[in-house]
Amino acid sequence: MAKMRGYVLWCVFMLGFSAAGFAQVCNPVNGQPDIGYVGLPGVVPGPINCGGLACYVPQLSGVRFEARPVGCDPVSETCSVRAFVPAEIRGNSNNGSAFVAPLVFEWTSPQGQNAGSCGAGVQLLDEKAEPWIQVPGFTCGASFDAGTYSIRARVCGCPPGPFPCPCEEFKTMAVELSGEAISEQLCPDPPKPWSCSEPGGCQSGCLGPGGPGGPGGSSAGGGGPGLGGFGPGAVLRYQAGGIGAVGNPLPADWTTLHGRYWSHDYAERLVPDPDDSHVWLLTRYATFREF
Repeated sequence: MAKMRGYVLWCVFMLGFSAAGFAQVCNPVNGQPDIGYVGLPGVVPGPINCGGLACYVPQLSGVRFEARPVGCDPVSETCSVRAFVPAEIRGNSNNGSAFVAPLVFEWTSPQGQNAGSCGAGVQLLDEKAEPWIQVPGFTCGASFDAGTYSIRARVCGCPPGPFPCPCEEFKTMAVELSGEAISEQLCPDPPKPWSCSEPGGCQSGCLGPGGPGGPGGSSAGGGGPGLGGFGPGAVLRYQAGGIGAVGNPLPADWTTLHGRYWSHDYAERLVPDPDDSHVWLLTRYATFREF
């Protein structure tokens, strides 16, 4: 109990000292990436549980990436990438009266060096937040690897001094800044390969998700291709098991207009599956390409 009382008194003393001497939320380190902090609205309730304070292990969740400056398109430009780490700090809004730094985020480089911190000289009382780190020079498709940094979220810590820190809780998480990790969020998937040797033939890979649908195509009337949507110079093409096969994406009017397994130069369409993030091209060869 005596140690706890001394610990709290020391923190109160240091609070007055710190408030006069520091104002920066984040303190980057020369030669390391830019860092920052965004406090978010919302509460994560947590009652007082240690020495008059709310001290719980912080929760850090998956990283999200944004290109910088705002509007930069890494598909066609070289952008900086800002990695945000969503954090929840239970009960932290209760800790404003007794602490120099109730919440601190500390970054460490891939080489184990100090890469800066946020909250060391001010009171961050948010219960939801997103600390971030930013690296330059990313373009989709180009080689890139800024390494894996780590972030430690620490609550109820103590300033330097002679007393123990019985209430401190922390959580550490790796933040991968590789081209692969960033591309998953910021770069569109390249078109998927297909195995068609158009126009000379087709293997199963271009027959769509339903696979081969059996031989023998026919129009709605049962006697060959329909002629819907024709224009000058159009060439009719047939592919058994292609457009019209059971299980394949198909506009409702395709078989009526063109006949099962038939297509032509003016018939190509895009079919969402299930939406614009994943589509099938129904080709002039009565086959599929997936995007």
